[in-house]
Amino acid sequence: MIEAGGEEASTIDIQQQADTMGQANLIQVGEDLQSALDSDTFQIKSSLGVLSVTAFAGALFAEDGLTLRPAARRDLETIAARLISGPGGTIGITGHTDDQGDASRNQTRSRQQASAVADIFRAAGIRDFFLQVHGRGESEPVASNRTPEGRAQNHRIEIVFSADIH
Repeated sequence: MIEAGGEEASTIDIQQQADTMGQANLIQVGEDLQSALDSDTFQIKSSLGVLSVTAFAGALFAEDGLTLRPAARRDLETIAARLISGPGGTIGITGHTDDQGDASRNQTRSRQQASAVADIFRAAGIRDFFLQVHGRGESEPVASNRTPEGRAQNHRIEIVFSADIH
């Protein structure tokens, strides 16, 4: 016979075990991606329930800024496959630019680049329901736009996977 509160305690224990397993799986996904992807193109970080992949747009896109390079396409397919095999959750894909040129054009370009990445994820089998696509333009720099190196760091795609871990 289950005492009052006993069933709830068991449910919490099961949920905690599931969360721990999901977090371990997410860490494994991050480690797998770290070994599979070029560290000059991709930076991978994981924390509690979140896996972040930052890709430098110059390495992903051809000179026109909108066409994905073949190697980048393969890498993004690898990322999508690993996310599909990991714990459930949502995927935010955010494009960023440097401050060179017109702000409105940069906003549009960042959204187009994020959408190009999302298209690869959709083709790999990730449903729209799990994707959140944003273009931030030049509004969220991570480095100074005064140098070519800083502009290269600011022109990026961020892929943030948030696991359904409670």
